[in-house]
Amino acid sequence: VSECYYNSTPEDNFYNCGQLQVTLMNANDQPPQFETSMTLPEFEENKEYPNIITIKGKDNELNVKNLTLELENNYSGKFELTEVDSNTWNLTVHALDYDAGLKTYTLDLALCRPPDGFDLKNCRANTLLAVVTDKPDQPPIWEKPCIFTTHVETNTTNQIQIPVKAIDR
Repeated sequence: VSECYYNSTPEDNFYNCGQLQVTLMNANDQPPQFETSMTLPEFEENKEYPNIITIKGKDNELNVKNLTLELENNYSGKFELTEVDSNTWNLTVHALDYDAGLKTYTLDLALCRPPDGFDLKNCRANTLLAVVTDKPDQPPIWEKPCIFTTHVETNTTNQIQIPVKAIDR
């Protein structure tokens, strides 16, 4: 940008001129991107799944090398993120119990880059669903308490019918 102005009267033809240079900085206003397909398999209950998925992130605008990945709900340590290297993490799933816990877990992830020169921190959210499958590891339970009855020895076969009902947990 250039600007000139008269320093005295127009007849003197004396001008002061100055030049101003403006440098624009990129505010890095685009959130980082997940580079990995974000689907999980179904998990058999009571089994450990170390490093079940590798999650990669990338800053497409300034190629920031120190992104962070936050797991906003780890359900009391059942899910764990470990950093492998720059912008890469592994997700570990610890033993999930179908009978004593949830059947489906919703994992909220936030991929963030550090604040830029304008103190702008930008994040991208993503959600993973972890579904637990049941395996037959619990005995069935009686729906009603057992009732014992006494029968006369002379009763004919199949004359008395006692309904028995049990449900699987």
